Amino acid sequence: MRLSGVTVVLGSVVALDTVDLELSGGEVAAIVGANGSGKSTLLGVLGGLVRPRSGVVHRPPGRPALVSQESEGYRRLPITVRQTVTMGRWAERGRLGRIRASDRAIVQGALERCGLDQLADRRLGELSGGQRQRVLVARALAQQSGVILLDEPTAAADSASTDLIHRLLRAAADAGCLVVISSHDPAVHGIADRTVVLDYGRVTTETPRKCGTARPAGAVPPINTEPPTAAVPTIGPEAPSDARLTHAAGTHEEFGPNTDAGATEPGPPEAPTVSRPAAAPR
Repeated sequence: MRLSGVTVVLGSVVALDTVDLELSGGEVAAIVGANGSGKSTLLGVLGGLVRPRSGVVHRPPGRPALVSQESEGYRRLPITVRQTVTMGRWAERGRLGRIRASDRAIVQGALERCGLDQLADRRLGELSGGQRQRVLVARALAQQSGVILLDEPTAAADSASTDLIHRLLRAAADAGCLVVISSHDPAVHGIADRTVVLDYGRVTTETPRKCGTARPAGAVPPINTEPPTAAVPTIGPEAPSDARLTHAAGTHEEFGPNTDAGATEPGPPEAPTVSRPAAAPR
């Protein structure tokens, strides 16, 4: 997964500023930074939920598994733990698709790995915060995606649930998944292969744990300039909302005002006056 020169503007605020980042399967990447630094926005770009104003995004094939922060609405859903985890199979079958015996086996395996098999028939509102967080992780594991993106997955979890979630995510990466975790929890560094530090929408450092040394922002392997094997959806100001496509060979998206087939050079975006968020207390 690669980002090159990605800028996101939300309203009048630059949420991400010319971000260059390359992430690979088999690693856990921790995204850290103060509130308002752009962590959730970065996850949204990686997951295809947030549209950049400019830059290039290349994603691997398949739909990423997304674990968002727990909300009050989530707690009130009148569904059981098993039904929630089964939603992870929708990416494969569709919401109206038939759930097969193989899907039920995958769901059961995810429940057991997350210590939820004895709670499978309980409603979400009957669970503790840590148990609900494990349900969300189990749903992501049931999707069997090659990319798992998590936004504060242990924010409402106790120490036992936090330890279990981290062990499950580390195991997923060891099995070949790309795991990206936005977190304020210092314990995430114990499982991370690299730490990406965001400050006011910019990547300031990337620290590979195995090397033990920080490298400057943007010091990533060169972007492959060869044309992708899949069709390239060009998304500009006039592009339809369904132009964001998923292909078997992955997606390669270019954003900006001059990304049509006739453009030879990217021109500067015609942006309104924007501002950076106010400095958060440290």
